[in-house]
Amino acid sequence: MFGSFTLDPSRSTGGDVCAAVSLDDLGGGKFRMTAVRVAADGKLQHQDGMFAFDGGDHADGAGGSLAFLRVDDHRYVVVSKGLVRATAMRTLSADGAVMTETIDGTDDDDAFRASRVYVRGTGSCEAKK
Repeated sequence: MFGSFTLDPSRSTGGDVCAAVSLDDLGGGKFRMTAVRVAADGKLQHQDGMFAFDGGDHADGAGGSLAFLRVDDHRYVVVSKGLVRATAMRTLSADGAVMTETIDGTDDDDAFRASRVYVRGTGSCEAKK
């Protein structure tokens, strides 16, 4: 589950032009997640914080909270509460190279559904801002 992943927009839905997620194991059941997303309308979202797979709400660094719950060795659920309220299932491929994310939620009270495909490796959205 840990490592850096970059969005493959050609295999994703939901309108993001760029996204990068990094999960770093901190030991003791905790991890740090840093993420950036750039939507098609140019809206930029940053998240940064220390989390645990305990199902509890943890500040996301963007004025909201995230809760993580491990389902098994290849899947976990993320619940976001804040301006965007959503539930996402993230699934890591058997070889660890691809992470897929299926999301249902609301943004500015508009319902949305998205499917994102991330590939392992470092990436950045700096050029997309």
